[in-house]
Amino acid sequence: MALRTRSTLTLLLLALPVCALYVWSQTPWIMSRPRKRLIGALRAAMMVCIILTLAGTELWTVVGAQSVGFVVDASDSTRPLATELVEWVTSSLKERRPDDEAAVIVFGRRAAVDVPSSLTPSWRRTESLVDSHRTNIEAALRLASAILPQGKRRRVVLLSDGRQNTGDAMAAAKALRESGIRVDVVPVEPARGKDVLVSSLEAPAKVNEGEQFDLALRLDSNYAGTAMLRVFREGSLVHEAEVSFAEGESLFLVRANSGSPGLRSFRVLIESPQDSAGSNNEATCLVSVSGRPRALVIAADSASGKNLSAVLQAAGVDVTVAGPEMAPCSAEGWARYSFAVIAEVPAERFDDKSMESLEVAVRDLGRGLIMVGGEDSFGP
Repeated sequence: MALRTRSTLTLLLLALPVCALYVWSQTPWIMSRPRKRLIGALRAAMMVCIILTLAGTELWTVVGAQSVGFVVDASDSTRPLATELVEWVTSSLKERRPDDEAAVIVFGRRAAVDVPSSLTPSWRRTESLVDSHRTNIEAALRLASAILPQGKRRRVVLLSDGRQNTGDAMAAAKALRESGIRVDVVPVEPARGKDVLVSSLEAPAKVNEGEQFDLALRLDSNYAGTAMLRVFREGSLVHEAEVSFAEGESLFLVRANSGSPGLRSFRVLIESPQDSAGSNNEATCLVSVSGRPRALVIAADSASGKNLSAVLQAAGVDVTVAGPEMAPCSAEGWARYSFAVIAEVPAERFDDKSMESLEVAVRDLGRGLIMVGGEDSFGP
C-alpha cells in the first residue's frame, strides 16, 4: 500500500521557490544571455507547476512500516486450539520489523483489546473476559480498525473458524477494505470428536399451580448413543431417566409439574460418556406459574350449583357459588375469577350492569365464560 498526497498543496509549495527566483530574476540588472535563459526556464517551470496543480496531479509516497491487528477467536468452538492460536500470534510478533506496530484483539460475543497497538507488543494468554458462547466477527474487525494508528500500512489478521452467530463479518471486512485496511484470514478448524448438544428447550409461557405440562427438549448429535437426562426445577432434581438418541436431531417430551406460583426456572442436563464437549449440554427456560384457577358459579338453585362445584373442585379449581342477585356489577369484580359459569339462569334475573360488565370482562380482560342451558335459560 502507498500513502498519497494531493498536489494542490505539494506542488504549490514547490512553486513558491520557483516564483521567488523568477521575481529575483526581474530585478533591473544587465540582461545577459545566460540570464535570459534562466528567466525562460523559470517561467516554464512555474507554468508546469500551475498546470499540474490545476489538473489534480497526485504524488505517491511508499510507506514501509505497518500496523497489524491480530484478531483472535476466543469462542467455545475454537477453545481446543487456544494454545496453538497463542503460539501462532507470539511467533508472528517475534518476526515483525522494529518499526512495525502490533495489537491483539480477542472476541466472543463482544470484542476486547488484549494488547494495545505498540512497537513492543507481548502476548502470552488471553486476559480479557468475553462471552465465549457467541461469535461476533464483525465487532472484532470494527474494533481493530478503530485502534490501528494512521500513518502506517494498516492490516488485520483474523484467526477464526468463521462460525459466526452474531453480526455480519462480510460487511465489516468490506468496510475495512474500503478504508484501506488489508484483511487476511488464517482459518482454523479444531478436530471434532463425538458431540451431543441441547439445541432447544421449550415450555408453555404460563401454567397454573400444580398443573402438569410438557418440556420439549431437542438434541443434536453427530453420533447415536445413550445419555442420562436430568431435569431440575429451581435447582432441585425433579426428573431423571436414561434416553437413547439418534444421529442428527432427536425430540423428547418430559412431563413436569409446575410447582408453587411464581416465575419458575427449569433446567435440563444431558450427560453422555462418549460426549467430547460438555459446555453445550444444558439449557434453561422460565415458566410463569399462576395460582389455582378460581371460578364463580352463578346458579339458579343450590342443587345445580353444588353439582357443578364438585366437578370443578375435582379438577383443581377453587369454586365460589352465588345466586344471580350476587353477581358482580363491575368488570373488576368478574376479573377476580379465572372464569364464570352461568348455570341455567334466565337473563331477567341479572342486573343490567352485571351483564354489561361480564361482557367487558370476557371481551377485554380475557376471562372465561361457560353457559349451562336448560328450560329456564335456553328453552325460550
